[in-house]
Amino acid sequence: MEPEDGQYSYLAWVDWGSSSAEPDAVIRTWTSPQGYDLEERYITESGWMRSRVREELDRGRRDGRLDPIDKATADQIVERWEQRRAGQA
Repeated sequence: MEPEDGQYSYLAWVDWGSSSAEPDAVIRTWTSPQGYDLEERYITESGWMRSRVREELDRGRRDGRLDPIDKATADQIVERWEQRRAGQA
């Protein structure tokens, strides 16, 4: 399910030793037409997959923080990860 307006918000999940430029995960979020907060995490080779990182952080199941990033930054991080996987970087 995609957002009605096509707009996502992007977050970098930053844990120990990582940064917004090199995060542990890139998350995109949106609100469904029914009012639900939804999120997906980018998985190398698989693309955007449903996730619950925000919920896990809120419940103390994960450490770290979520830093807001823009779409261009999210795209750059994803591209870098895919290049590494392919052995191009």
